[in-house]
Amino acid sequence: MFCQSCQKNRATVHQLDVKYNEGSPEVTDLHLCPACAQAKGLNLPGEIPPFPKMVGMLGKALLGMHEALSHPEGPLSSSDSQEGDQSCPSCGWTVQEFKKTSRFGCPEDYNAFPDFVEKILERVQGATEHPLDGSETQLARFQQEMAEAISAEDYEKASSLKKQISSLESELDNAEGLDF
Repeated sequence: MFCQSCQKNRATVHQLDVKYNEGSPEVTDLHLCPACAQAKGLNLPGEIPPFPKMVGMLGKALLGMHEALSHPEGPLSSSDSQEGDQSCPSCGWTVQEFKKTSRFGCPEDYNAFPDFVEKILERVQGATEHPLDGSETQLARFQQEMAEAISAEDYEKASSLKKQISSLESELDNAEGLDF
């Protein structure tokens, strides 16, 4: 396929535009060569990084974005962490290297930097411990749904969820009393 603009070069940039006019979509395809695309002001991506590198970059971006939102005074620095310049005795990895790569050097890093790992887990997962079983996860989901129902003033749904929560809490209390 040739470039729709110059009609000379091979089209390698493909853009799909969707515009809604009075509720109906109007779709246009644009096929351009890199030179014409750049002349039209389209941003051309560079070389696409391999998947593992992309995931690492995404993790780093999310961690940085979350730190910026959580700490408006600035991202966590090594002085905010007890680990500071400490390195893992097994691999020599540091917290700073984790912050640069979003990866640990070895499994022992979890033991070498427990406070830092706890902060990261709290930010990423919202908790530092896994629920003991599915019932606890379901209980948390019911509580969240009940809060949303109350906010939406759907008191019938909130009442139904409250009964389910009470029943589930009773089951959990009974299960805790059993010793195997």
